[in-house]
Formats: sequence, structure tokens, C-alpha cells
Amino acid sequence: MQDEEECVAAAVPVKARRRAGDEGVSRKWRSEAMTWSRARGQVLSGAYGEELLRFKARDLDGHPGRWTVEDLDVVLLEVFPAKVIVESEAECDPVLEEVKAFLQFMAETGRLHPDSDDPETLCLHLDGLAPIFQLRMADPSRYGWGKRMVLVMARDGVAANDEKAVKAWMARFDALPLAEQAALLDSFSPVG
Repeated sequence: MQDEEECVAAAVPVKARRRAGDEGVSRKWRSEAMTWSRARGQVLSGAYGEELLRFKARDLDGHPGRWTVEDLDVVLLEVFPAKVIVESEAECDPVLEEVKAFLQFMAETGRLHPDSDDPETLCLHLDGLAPIFQLRMADPSRYGWGKRMVLVMARDGVAANDEKAVKAWMARFDALPLAEQAALLDSFSPVG
């Protein structure tokens, strides 16, 4: 049985195995960070912190525990605006508060890699990002295709978690000529 498991593992590309491992780290750290925050009287959703770790591992360098101010800039000012949906400008501050809590959690629990910038420096940098983060999160020109699609569906009254409605909407969308699809994706106004 062990030989069979090794063969299966060998058939999965290393990058895919690492990505799956990173997803597990993100979920595990989210759970542990939520327990950590509750013990301190904080209430976190954990979703933004998990996304922070996932994007860092998948879209940057593969090291969810190693952070620099430059990494924060890339993830929060480029990746988040392209992929993460916030309902309103008011939701931007809680996103940054949760990111700060995740960084503090990693520092206090030994998960912040020694090559990271100082935790205090990272948290101070986050404080300074708030105005530009809000602007970029509200800028439709920074939204990725998937985020645009979900926002257009929401504008059309389709909830992303309603599988049947999403399939029906996608069938209508796919039937449109490419030029109309592009115009539809570019026509929305942000939710909120």
C-alpha cells in the first residue's frame, strides 16, 4: 500500500502538492488564529487572514509565514483588489485589522519566519495602507475577471452560493457573443 501511495504522490506535480499543503496551512492557521483571538477578546472571521496566507503562498513566494512590507503591499494592494470582494468601504478597515491580528498571531506563536520584517514594522505599515487600500478595493479597473463575474451576478440578483442560479446565469452569459460578455463584465458598478 505504501508503494501505491508513493506512486500516486509522485504522479501529482510538486507545485500542486505544495499548493494543497499551503491550503491546509491556511485553514489550520485560520482555526488556530481564531482560537488565539477569542482568548484575547477579539472576534475575527478568519476569512481575510486565511486569504492573506493563501495568496502569499500561492501568488508570491510559497512562504505563508515570511512577511515583508513589500509582501503586504503586493498582497493587499494588488491581489486583494483583484480577487477579494468587500461589501462597502466600511469593510476595508476590518480587513486590515484582521490582517494585523494574523500577523500578531504568527509573531506570538512562532509562525512568523525569522527572515520576516519586524512584526511592529509590519503592523505600522498596515496602518499607513488604509487610505490606498480603500481606494484600490473600490477601483473596478483593478478587479480580476472572477471578481467581476461574481459582482455582475450579484447585481443581477444571483447569490454566489446558489449553485442552481449560478449555473443558469452562466448558461445565459455563455450564450452571449464575446463582445457582449466583455461589455457586461465592464458595465457593473461595485456593490455597496
